[in-house]
Amino acid sequence: MAPGVVSPHDNLLDIFSPVTFLADGAYHAVKKAVTAAIGAAPTATPLKPFDVCFPKAGVASGAAAPDLVLTFQGGAGMTVPPSNYLLDDGNGTVCLAILSSARLNLTSELDGVSILGSLQQENIHLLFDLDKETLTFQPADCSSLS
Repeated sequence: MAPGVVSPHDNLLDIFSPVTFLADGAYHAVKKAVTAAIGAAPTATPLKPFDVCFPKAGVASGAAAPDLVLTFQGGAGMTVPPSNYLLDDGNGTVCLAILSSARLNLTSELDGVSILGSLQQENIHLLFDLDKETLTFQPADCSSLS
């Protein structure tokens, strides 16, 4: 994705929304890359609210889908496995759980914002340092926590 598609200060983390909303340019780049990597034709009518879905058989239970790496200011990359960005509806369809933030109809000061949803944060430890204004993250197996 070209530098400047997303401003470093236009990113939010959301623990309530399961899906991620990316700035429109970033969203279209991710959608195109995921569709190409999966190699299966998207379904003609995606499940609402999603924009792109695939027959589960075409995704081969995530084997064909690559990890998605979200790169932040400073170059840190957060690896998101397919299970965190492809949502299985349980009826033979898998949908991209990432949408364009343009559909949120945000006010002008939030236009182009990207929001990292809770599904994409699963099994990742996040540490917020408010004094340094930094976010640190690392993969985790949260199933082992009690």
